[in-house]
Amino acid sequence: MKAAIMFRVFGPYNKARLRALARLSNWTLTGIRLCVKDDSRPWDDRDTDGLYETVTLSDVADSTTNSYALTQRVLETFRSVKPDVVILAGYTGLPFVAAALWAQRHASLNILLSESTFFDRRRGGIWKGMARRAFIKRLFHGAFVGGERARHYLETSRFPPGRIVTGYDVVDNSYFEKSSAEAHRNPALKARMGLPSQYFLYVGRFSPEKNLLKLLRAHKLYWRISGSQAWPVVLVGDGPQRPSIEQLVAEEHLEGVYLTGFKQVEELPVYYAFAGCFVLASSSEPWGLVVNEAMACGLPVLVSQRCGCVPELVRDGINGYTFDPHDERKLSELMLLVSSQKAGRQAMGEASRFLVARFTPETWAKNLLQLVCKLRPGSFDQVGKP
Repeated sequence: MKAAIMFRVFGPYNKARLRALARLSNWTLTGIRLCVKDDSRPWDDRDTDGLYETVTLSDVADSTTNSYALTQRVLETFRSVKPDVVILAGYTGLPFVAAALWAQRHASLNILLSESTFFDRRRGGIWKGMARRAFIKRLFHGAFVGGERARHYLETSRFPPGRIVTGYDVVDNSYFEKSSAEAHRNPALKARMGLPSQYFLYVGRFSPEKNLLKLLRAHKLYWRISGSQAWPVVLVGDGPQRPSIEQLVAEEHLEGVYLTGFKQVEELPVYYAFAGCFVLASSSEPWGLVVNEAMACGLPVLVSQRCGCVPELVRDGINGYTFDPHDERKLSELMLLVSSQKAGRQAMGEASRFLVARFTPETWAKNLLQLVCKLRPGSFDQVGKP
């Protein structure tokens, strides 16, 4: 069977998933990426794996690619590959709409990969949301989603529950666990990189939905309470809100704030290795894959209740705590609680590894294969009708 799976870009997450799918399936697999580079995440993404065929439709950043020209290349690619199964990481934007329509007409199965939840930021009004969900129901046979919140989002549009599987949001746990452990065995790295002896860690884009200004204000409250025992906060990443963050640090004379800039996936395990706790304070977050990374590295986590991963990955008092992203005082209190309990942190870190262990690229591939087998070719007379 021939399968084509299309992402906007590959990046480290999707490469790991494609590798696992190629190893575990007997498919002739084609990975299609619209662009070689994502503007918002400047991953080094030119190298690909040899386990599957790769088609790159544009060799420039996604924002500089003509959407109509890209759509023509999508259609040409699908006509050339002629897949039996089409798997699409999204349903918005002309290239993905065109791919979904092509699959409806030509492919045996059309599967959606989705992270959308009701906690996610608004993408238009109520009517646009209803139209999107009707589009999904009409064009896709099945959906592979992040977790229960994403499942609920589709079920409310009357997408058949039996055609939805969860487990989409995974990272390469083995890579992060082994690489962080290796870094931890070399404590000289910490001094060489100018890292504090212990710290809270954030990894991700510097953009408004990540709620970093409130995170820094919560850290200021924590710093004031903890005094000489306070942990700094290390922010790894970059993005459009960086000037606002730097301005806040300067104007409010914030202490203990480290800005490292964007880091490639090969550099991240060192930052996880020496951190004491990971914090994600997003006001809107479909899932939060950096939480997976931190947990694979054995860290306790403080995660906003708005993050899609909370029901599956965070157990209050077991591997960390959840909080209202707009409650700066509560977050500061949780920072104090975690930083003052050394024994508790170790137990929480072990619990994190245990909880994230079932979210791997291998389970991702198995869940997707299970869905395809359930919706095997010939099972439907037309899209949306058994």
